[in-house]
Amino acid sequence: MAPLFFLSFSALPILDGLFFTQETLQFALREAGRTRSRASIMANPDTSVGGNLSRVDSIKTIAQQKAVGIITDPSQIVVSSGGVTGFAGKSW
Repeated sequence: MAPLFFLSFSALPILDGLFFTQETLQFALREAGRTRSRASIMANPDTSVGGNLSRVDSIKTIAQQKAVGIITDPSQIVVSSGGVTGFAGKSW
């Protein structure tokens, strides 16, 4: 009985980490989708280039910022609309 008791307590941090990761990714993707639905774009963080990011890059940047270090490489994020990869739909 004691091994089962200690096993259940040792599994709690693992389950907590999984739950945190799932909730964080859901929040990040919800915010990225909200950015898309508002058809908003972000200013380019690279001030030497200036201008604005594309809508796809804005969505990737929002998802990366809201994922609290879970998404470290924005190239891992795939944005598609209407079955076309790298396309975020038309502006309204």
